[in-house]
Amino acid sequence: MKYVKVVGFVWGLIYFVIGIVSSFTLSNINFWSSVALLFGLFLLPLPTAVIAVWFQRIAAAALLLCVAVSFVATGFVIASRPAISIADEGIVHAHIVLYSSPHLAFATIYILTGKSEKEVNGRHTSRSNTAV
Repeated sequence: MKYVKVVGFVWGLIYFVIGIVSSFTLSNINFWSSVALLFGLFLLPLPTAVIAVWFQRIAAAALLLCVAVSFVATGFVIASRPAISIADEGIVHAHIVLYSSPHLAFATIYILTGKSEKEVNGRHTSRSNTAV
């Protein structure tokens, strides 16, 4: 689990840097949708990876919430541009799925490892109580 936390932190840091760099391209047209997308995709995974060190399930829920916010914000961005073609819309959705896939992967890992650590800790405390 230690390696997963380190990889999650590095992933969050990389996404954070990408988010900071891409924040300079925000425009007035879809400002709030773009900000929500920026936070959901790039800026919140780093604090979530830090939270995952102690609370894996909470971090997993936060990552799933980031994915939901990203998809809703993308919907608002696409809806606000009436002249967007279906091909461009597909490309936008493909990018969001591509950028969100690590969120889903780490959320799954955090849920599974959080469950296994809880089971191991629960068994460990019950054995120590019977041994005393």
